[in-house]
Amino acid sequence: MALQREMSENYYTPADPVVVIEGANITEPLARDEPLPVRLAGDLLHSLKIGSSFEEVPANPPAPRLDGFPPPVTSLLSEFALLDKAAWTPAAAPGPTALHNAIAHPDLNITGSLAQYTAFWKQPWLPMYLQWDVRYVPTPFRTEGTEHWEFDGNAYTWKGTGSTARDASSSLRRIFRGRSFLAPTVRYAVERQLDRYLQTYPDAEAMGVRQLREDASDLDMLSQTLDGFHDWLLTRSGAARPLRSRIPVPSALEPLLGDAASWPAPSGHSGIGPADDTFQPVRAGQFFFYDLRIIDRFGRVVDLTNGAQNNYERFSPIRALSVLPDARKPLYPDPIGAQRFIQLPPRLLQPARVRLAAAPALDGTASASASPAAPTARDAGTPATPVAGWLLANRLDETLMVYAPDGSPLGEMRGLNTTREIAWNPLPHSPFPDPASPGFTAAYPRLAGFIAGLRGQTSPHLAFAALLETIDGALDGIVDPSAQDDAVPSRLIGSPVALVAADLAIDLQGLPLTDPGWSTAPIPPSDGVVTGTASVDTASGQDYPGRDGYRWPVRLGSAERLTDGLIGYFASVSGPDGAVSYTTLFTEQPTDAHSYLQPVGTGSGLALPGTLPGEAAVTHHLTVLMDPHAAVHATTDILPVARLALDADFVHASLARIRASFRLHPLLAVARPPASEDEAAFARGPGPGSGLEEDSIVMPHPAAWHGDWTWAEPRDRGGDVPEWLEFPIAMADTYAYPGEPVAEARAGYLQLKPRD
Repeated sequence: MALQREMSENYYTPADPVVVIEGANITEPLARDEPLPVRLAGDLLHSLKIGSSFEEVPANPPAPRLDGFPPPVTSLLSEFALLDKAAWTPAAAPGPTALHNAIAHPDLNITGSLAQYTAFWKQPWLPMYLQWDVRYVPTPFRTEGTEHWEFDGNAYTWKGTGSTARDASSSLRRIFRGRSFLAPTVRYAVERQLDRYLQTYPDAEAMGVRQLREDASDLDMLSQTLDGFHDWLLTRSGAARPLRSRIPVPSALEPLLGDAASWPAPSGHSGIGPADDTFQPVRAGQFFFYDLRIIDRFGRVVDLTNGAQNNYERFSPIRALSVLPDARKPLYPDPIGAQRFIQLPPRLLQPARVRLAAAPALDGTASASASPAAPTARDAGTPATPVAGWLLANRLDETLMVYAPDGSPLGEMRGLNTTREIAWNPLPHSPFPDPASPGFTAAYPRLAGFIAGLRGQTSPHLAFAALLETIDGALDGIVDPSAQDDAVPSRLIGSPVALVAADLAIDLQGLPLTDPGWSTAPIPPSDGVVTGTASVDTASGQDYPGRDGYRWPVRLGSAERLTDGLIGYFASVSGPDGAVSYTTLFTEQPTDAHSYLQPVGTGSGLALPGTLPGEAAVTHHLTVLMDPHAAVHATTDILPVARLALDADFVHASLARIRASFRLHPLLAVARPPASEDEAAFARGPGPGSGLEEDSIVMPHPAAWHGDWTWAEPRDRGGDVPEWLEFPIAMADTYAYPGEPVAEARAGYLQLKPRD
């Protein structure tokens, strides 16, 4: 046994809002596609044509003191002096100066070489800073038990209630000012992503991408975040500062100082500066630019909107759909210039994550602090596997075949319209006569619960038919990313689906965020001991995070995402930490055929609070029915989408053990004895025919397809389960065989065994 380090899932915090500026006339790329040429000392400029003759670089150019500089600096100053003289010396066409002619035709006008980017200087437009004055209006997630935002399963929408602005003047109270460097990062990121795509995929799959890559070089965009916006909402500052104070600190306080990424910046105590109710650990609100300008490297300014000129109400930024507010729900009555408002939907500002983790199928529990490692091929059929079993819908017989996690056969379910029940037939070599038997329940508890829940429905035959229809419809809408590599025999019947154990939780990193404002600062008692912390969202007055406060809906699956593998899931009827109930399957493909199937909805049934470190995780225990080749996604809109996926090698190792079984009865066939000792030895094994009967069943031979065909039929020996005899198949022909036994009517399964 060896310990293996596994990476846990990351925690996330939202990025500050990003401003993109188009049409700034920036043509220089952020980085060169080729290396920058380097000139040696002997390759510098030697002479340049001024007038009708060449002039050499001056031997002693005007220069400052160069003590400590390397000798090539003198040569560079000589080169610069000659270029400077050429720049102010008039010249004939094409002119107008000697420098223009030298740059236009260096082969005729210079000896040596010019540095890259040498050009006749004129004051360029080089945007450097974005400076802003933002006015923010909180629209809290909830106040006094009333929620003002609604989750539709994909995103949050504001209901139009709870705004902290009553009129135009109150919308100006909360002020966030700052500036940051501008850079052509949009073009750079797009170019690098396209380069990576072209390096990864062959030309046949990159048609049009090369042209797109060329077009990307013409993107005239600058971008930058509103640096520090979320720190401002938390009344903290991320500005540079010394990590340790030079002032001696008592040793008892040193552990409290730390090296945090931000430090408290309380406000409101002096009567000037930002409002004291800015603290908002669950960001939700709208803002607009009161003042916005671009400043270039030479100090020139372009005002996009100017608060001094009172034109901010006419500013019309192009807003992404994700930050576009509903014009029918204004912040306050009759606002002027509704086009200026930018909406920020709810986001957790504390580092957090959605944890959708595979859990061991036998006990259904996962680590409370980190996700367990994804199962690998060696885990197939072991207690560590999250797969509770495999289901294979047989479209020909309208049955559902059930297999163990390692692919061994268990049984076949069939809906009976005569008795309105679901019949169970053990598959060849299954050790269990019925899924309700104690042995089956102990070995496969989740699989037994699934079958019992289905058989216990009102009109179970209709529930069974609805389940088959749901599996069929869901698989039709899922794109298999590696269908060409999946050549397991079970594909002859249908697409196997997995019943997977999973845990769902929301984890918070670190202690609860607290408001460092003076109005919420605790007052030390006389003994100097401070108890409690201030963790109130002062924008709404709500405690944060609060086990009984914020609860976030989590929606599993996405019908619009073709790579989402969810078919359905079972959850607890009692909420988090309860046992999984198999009476209702929540699915993306609901049907009115039976109440057994219910829509996934908006995820309110899987709502969760955030769990702090050291606390017992509040977890939904789930059993997920999924396509094993695609991931299941969990959407909250407050955090990045989480995904649950099975390891490809693990899936292939399990599915490769599943035999394709076709129920046939009656089959009128002869059991022909072996024609030679070699055939008998082949059936006895070892080898592909190992464990088979010596006789062969004579029947038309199916085409071989990555395996070997056999015939399995039961024999009643008086036990709980029948004994299964498995025969090789002999090809039927037109020859006569005197003395051959009489054909018998047989019932059993035609099986395709995977070939190793």
